[in-house]
Amino acid sequence: MRKDLPKVRKQMGGWYAPNFGDASKGEHYVSIERDVYQKQQLHGKQFPLNVATQEIDGNRVKVAAHINRVFTAEDVDTPDFLLAISLVRENLGQPHIMPTTQSVDDWLTDQVVTWELLPVGTGPKRVSLETVAQRLGFTGRPDRLAVLTERFEAMANTGYVAVIVGREGFRRYVGYKYKDDLVVLENFDYGNALYVMYTDWEASSSKPRLELIAEPNANFDRVRHTEGWQERVVHLLRLKGHRVP
Repeated sequence: MRKDLPKVRKQMGGWYAPNFGDASKGEHYVSIERDVYQKQQLHGKQFPLNVATQEIDGNRVKVAAHINRVFTAEDVDTPDFLLAISLVRENLGQPHIMPTTQSVDDWLTDQVVTWELLPVGTGPKRVSLETVAQRLGFTGRPDRLAVLTERFEAMANTGYVAVIVGREGFRRYVGYKYKDDLVVLENFDYGNALYVMYTDWEASSSKPRLELIAEPNANFDRVRHTEGWQERVVHLLRLKGHRVP
């Protein structure tokens, strides 16, 4: 009932009445018109999940399911925005927000990890936290920057030869390379764990976390960021023959 809108004229049903009160003389139709408040029908938000695919090769296809709805920066606390995020999270897992300038095809193409190896260097040329944060896009993100700082400093003296920075759409990877078959890698969107990988780390790191953990012959060790995690990482590095300074 929209009492904030002006009333409208509406016919209120009708019935047949006898002519002159005598049904033998026939009947006529009677109806009444009244001014009534307008009504508004509210339906569901109708946020459809659209599906797009992109072929990787002859045997693999990337699939993207998305809600084609534009939100502005001012919409982040609105019920519609929260509903869209919840819908994606409930049905598909972790949601991502795409800029309006990016097509679904471009987004699918962006879901390939772009790796960058930053040689450690020495003195003023040593890879800095600021450089890594900039590569990851964490500048201006105090929440992410605080976690990165803690973990980056914890690994600073483990003797890695290069810092690995990876970007896959909205995901951000950071890792440390000791040799070709020994890499410590973590994804800040994958939860409270890092992975010590031993072979084919680029392919393994691109797999979803649950698929990676479920591999029966997985060639990696998973270390959660609980108390003493640095010591556990150092122990694994030493088991693989790496001399930690």
